[in-house]
Amino acid sequence: MASRMLRSGPALVRLALALLAFVMAGCSAPEDLHVVDDEVKRFHDMFNANEYEIMYVNAADHLQAHTRKYIFVSTIDSWYREFGPVRKSKRTAWTVEANTSDGTLVTVKYHTEFANGPADEEFTYQLHFHSAMLGHYMVHGEHPHAPSVR
Repeated sequence: MASRMLRSGPALVRLALALLAFVMAGCSAPEDLHVVDDEVKRFHDMFNANEYEIMYVNAADHLQAHTRKYIFVSTIDSWYREFGPVRKSKRTAWTVEANTSDGTLVTVKYHTEFANGPADEEFTYQLHFHSAMLGHYMVHGEHPHAPSVR
């Protein structure tokens, strides 16, 4: 029995370290959410002001590497013409992924009321030193041509 406990000792240490890392990564979740919620509001404000090029320039490298600027701008513009401006939105879900190859990723889902009807949005932001950059965006609505950009 003693030899069994000795062999499980390193496994317990690894488990304890993994749990500690998980808890420590989760400790900043409320702060991360605050940063991301502010960015979603800024996204909506820029969307309503038709500032799509600025949205693209401020996006994460990952989004820019996978989506050309003119595609991003034309997609978001078509979305604006289809859904209309944002009236109000409410966060409905969130997840935080720490220690990814892109850093910490925060995904939030919002139920949003647009001038032309409701839709569900999903944003993924890459966090870097308490700032967030858009890495992925998707909208699901009743409209058949709802875009997704990443």
